[in-house]
Amino acid sequence: MNKLTEIGFKKVGKWSFENSSFQYELHENYTTKNILYSFVIENEIKYIGKSIKTISQRLNGYRRPNISQRTNFRLNNLIIEKLREGKEVEIYLFEDNAELNYKGKKINLSAGLEDNLIAEFLPEWNYLGKNGKLGKQKKI
Repeated sequence: MNKLTEIGFKKVGKWSFENSSFQYELHENYTTKNILYSFVIENEIKYIGKSIKTISQRLNGYRRPNISQRTNFRLNNLIIEKLREGKEVEIYLFEDNAELNYKGKKINLSAGLEDNLIAEFLPEWNYLGKNGKLGKQKKI
């Protein structure tokens, strides 16, 4: 976890069951787009993803996935499974506030970091490349 927070990730909330409803709780309204986010259980990174949407908009896709949205549907099931086991599923966020440019073109830092972080941390819930294999959790 320390490696994620050193990069700039911060804990912004968690998944929960509230009144028999599956939902997420965020500490505040985060409006930044072009983000990286991570789901963490017991200090283990389970998933790293990126979005051009805000964190709330992205999390809504996991909360109520359409069966055709394979990643959303798969992660919805995994998160609910862990919550039912009594685990806390924390939500971490990296906001791309860098003003990086290359030859006058803005660089999306979140998009650039995602693949490298997945390759380094091998989160259990991420698919790795075209072979479709899930990562094996690496202790950090």
